[in-house]
Order: sequence, then structure tokens, then C-alpha cells
Amino acid sequence: MVNLEESWLAIRETLGLGKSHLVAERKELVVPVRIHDLRHIYGTMAYEKTGEVKAVQNLMNHQNNARTKIYLHMREVRRKRNALAVGAAMHEKTRRDAQ
Repeated sequence: MVNLEESWLAIRETLGLGKSHLVAERKELVVPVRIHDLRHIYGTMAYEKTGEVKAVQNLMNHQNNARTKIYLHMREVRRKRNALAVGAAMHEKTRRDAQ
């Protein structure tokens, strides 16, 4: 068994991502991108490409689709964030044009 945490922190430092940051709401230091986050990114991208929960479930080796459905949630969060960003840009442009 190999502990990848030290290597992962070294990679993060090399990329300028830092070792950790303070999450103000929880008042604790966390590593913003964990190795396990790469698995979540893979699952989310797999769902975006296939659109099939069962396919992602098989790729991720999940025993049931309840675990797999978290990737659908992540996709929805990203969709809402993008919609809000577009809305804010449209509001700003409308405000500037009205001046």
C-alpha cells in the first residue's frame, strides 16, 4: 500500500494550488482539491458524455445507483452556477446600456 497524500501535496504545491486553505464557514483548514475529487470529476464527465446513470455506475464500480446519482447533482450545481453567471453578465450589460 502506498500513501499518495505526500506526493499529491507536492504536486499541488508545484502547480501553485497550495497545500490547504481556510474554509471560513467551518473555521477549518482543508485541502481544496483532494485525490478523491479526481474520481468525482471522472464520474461527472462520464455522465456528461454518456448521459446514462447505469453506464457511470458500471464505470465507477458502484454497487447501487444511489452513489452514482451524486454525479447528476454535481452536473445540476454546475448548470445553475453557469446560468447565474450568464444572468449576471446580462444584467451588467443591460445596466451599462441604460446609462
